[in-house]
Amino acid sequence: MNPALRNVILAVAAAAIFAGGLWWFHYMPDDAYIGMRYARNAAGGEGLVFNPGERVEGYTNFLWVIILASAARAGIPLVQGARILGLLFSAGTLVLAWRACDTAISPGEKRWSGAGVAMAAPLILAASAPFATWALSGTEIPLFTFLLTAGMLLLSTGRGPRPVFTVFAVLTLVRPEGAAYYLLAAVLLIVRGEKTRRVAAEGILAAALLLAPYLLWKISYFGGVLPNTFYAKTGAPAIQLRNGIAYTGHFAAWYIWLPAAALFFLRGGSERNGCSDEHTDSTAVSSENTARDPHHHRRYFGRAVVPLSIIVLNWIIVTVLGGDWMPQYRLLVPCLPAIAVMAAAAIPRATMLQRTGQRCQSCAWQSVALAVIFASVAMAPGSSGYDGFVRERLAVKAFGRVGETLGARLPEGTILGCGSTGAIGYYSGLPIIDILGLTEPEIARKGKIVSNQPGHMKTLGSHVLDRKPDLLLLGNIQIHRGRRPEDLERIKVQERDIIFDSRFSSDYEFMNLSLGGGFFLSCYRRSGSPAFSE
Repeated sequence: MNPALRNVILAVAAAAIFAGGLWWFHYMPDDAYIGMRYARNAAGGEGLVFNPGERVEGYTNFLWVIILASAARAGIPLVQGARILGLLFSAGTLVLAWRACDTAISPGEKRWSGAGVAMAAPLILAASAPFATWALSGTEIPLFTFLLTAGMLLLSTGRGPRPVFTVFAVLTLVRPEGAAYYLLAAVLLIVRGEKTRRVAAEGILAAALLLAPYLLWKISYFGGVLPNTFYAKTGAPAIQLRNGIAYTGHFAAWYIWLPAAALFFLRGGSERNGCSDEHTDSTAVSSENTARDPHHHRRYFGRAVVPLSIIVLNWIIVTVLGGDWMPQYRLLVPCLPAIAVMAAAAIPRATMLQRTGQRCQSCAWQSVALAVIFASVAMAPGSSGYDGFVRERLAVKAFGRVGETLGARLPEGTILGCGSTGAIGYYSGLPIIDILGLTEPEIARKGKIVSNQPGHMKTLGSHVLDRKPDLLLLGNIQIHRGRRPEDLERIKVQERDIIFDSRFSSDYEFMNLSLGGGFFLSCYRRSGSPAFSE
């Protein structure tokens, strides 16, 4: 088959698989709406706040919020704009993965294994369910993944410290853990052979120009360096580590085979290659394949050392931070391009480590077959827990409808207290008290640890009741067809501290709010509040 045609076929296959994944796994988490509410308030002149007048850093994606706020100022609908931007960054990541793989494969390897083998990287990446899930999520994950992949490409292709540090500094503005990759970039630059003094000077300069002003503004605006979400989501170290090991370990059980296979095939030098052209016998193998590639060490650095370092660091960070509760490995998506590039770059080596005399055309087809196998391995995790994933997706949509109804029917200024604050807060536009503490410093820093669920550990019922919410939406927002008696109300462990407070029984009464269409919302109304009655 013509190499160009093979390239086109693999590109079309990658695009088709990615499109199928978007249709099957499209998802917007509740947390995406928290960032959009911050962005909308900023665009409207309220500042970077969740509730007007309350300067609390309840997000972990500064640059993404700024981008969304700019889009809102330009009149772009936030929800659709966030999803389109995520799709564009995800598509850009596929292109960068192809480029990173293409530069990591030597001309000789392309000749023997097929010119289109670099397209295996986006094929593997597109087949990954987590990558497709978060592409349309409206979160910062596609942007973070795009920038991390760009940094990996710059490191792999020998670019100097200045562009490398610039990209990783911007990465740090997207999410705080970008700072760890910033330090990793410095280490890899030195390992690659850059002078230590130059690396240190360029690293300090980029940090001074891009990161220091942001940190100074952040301290003056929010009063601290770490976001409030960090305090809300961290608990006892033993719980954190146990959650993190379980989360990362489950991901590794699905995906570790790809980098492991890559390391196996990439071992040794190109002098072991034994594939020959159909017109060349085993004693006249091309000198490009029998002699060691003069750029072997640089190529190995780009296709093994750099991506593997990113993978390992990503897994360490996520493990230490305690993992995540959201579906399809949100926090581990950024390492998927590195996994795909490693696996794809090893394909030529895998097909060339054969006995001599093998036809080149056969090697090309073996490369395609191996790309398909690797893509199938990447696709496998999508079948795990899909029913629960669908329920979560439907729940967030229901929260959005609840928010619209409450915003339309409740008096302006009605204060809501709940644990799922994203879609309800965004669509209602009402003041929100976050029971889990993401936007409540008192809960985040002083709350009691009552659960081991990542991101949902803390509670401080006394603080919630001190804020006097007009409506308390407990049980993680309970929507049901027909009215429901109070004895069927499901109370989460994080909410027990509220209902055990004496003020709750004296000041709040149970009610069913009609949402229309025969659906009702179970909640508790504070006596004397402006919230409507049944």
